[in-house]
Amino acid sequence: MTDVQEPTKAQVEAANAAEKAKWEDDFDKEEITIPFSRDEKTEEKEEEKKIEEKELKIPEDIEYTDPEPVVKTEDPGDFKANDYSFTVETLDGVKTKITTPEQAEEFADANADNLSAAQQIKLVRNTTNMDSKMSKDLEKWEAQKEKFDAESSIETERQNTISNLANEIQYMITKGILTAVADEYKDADWSDPMVAKQPGVREQIELVNYMTKENNERAKSGVRPFASMMDAYNDMEREQSKSEKAEARERSDKARKAVASVSSAPSASSQGVKAPKGIAVGNPNVFKNNSSIWE
Repeated sequence: MTDVQEPTKAQVEAANAAEKAKWEDDFDKEEITIPFSRDEKTEEKEEEKKIEEKELKIPEDIEYTDPEPVVKTEDPGDFKANDYSFTVETLDGVKTKITTPEQAEEFADANADNLSAAQQIKLVRNTTNMDSKMSKDLEKWEAQKEKFDAESSIETERQNTISNLANEIQYMITKGILTAVADEYKDADWSDPMVAKQPGVREQIELVNYMTKENNERAKSGVRPFASMMDAYNDMEREQSKSEKAEARERSDKARKAVASVSSAPSASSQGVKAPKGIAVGNPNVFKNNSSIWE
């Protein structure tokens, strides 16, 4: 029976280094694993997970504020002048209340012989003063009326637009494009952050925010703004799709670079990795029980 030769210290160190290099190489391969093919079930699960994350994600810029009213001018109603009446007394002592310039003119013609010169001058002066003040009141009323009518016209147009946009949103909900708003949140305060995060509410606010932002940018560039909620939605979807594709390309590029880096990196064994002296990597008994590794 042949005696098993005890390995020298140098042989033990060399064997330890070789096994450590092999172990590190296996470890690296396990750590850097990039799948090049996936079955359909895996892809479906990842797609479902992505959809769930998208639905659960609450955009930080979601906000809602009630639009400022367009009609800020009070309705002046029918014109009604202020009271600038005065009293005229004739020579026979009869007093008459004058309330309009027209009445004053008729009164002066009818009582030309029954008024003194001083009374006639006073009548003319009071009538002129009344006419001037009434004219100013009329001008002020006309300006207010014109402004009110203009704002009312804009508000009517806006309400028609809002009604059309609301119909479009309802149409998209019917088609399953947008999530329906729960009954408890339909008449709720959408400026409340908790309400704004609710399914359906969130999507509508996000769409309105996008449409508002885009229309502001279009206005600066002299481009016709969106008049359709569906057009705005389609445009928003295109932008998001472009962004997602760009992110996918970026991830793919990083993956390719990682693969290239792993492929081109020298193996641990070729770098001459050595274990510290006196330390055996792996199972040290393998050297005692297997003399063939020294042959």
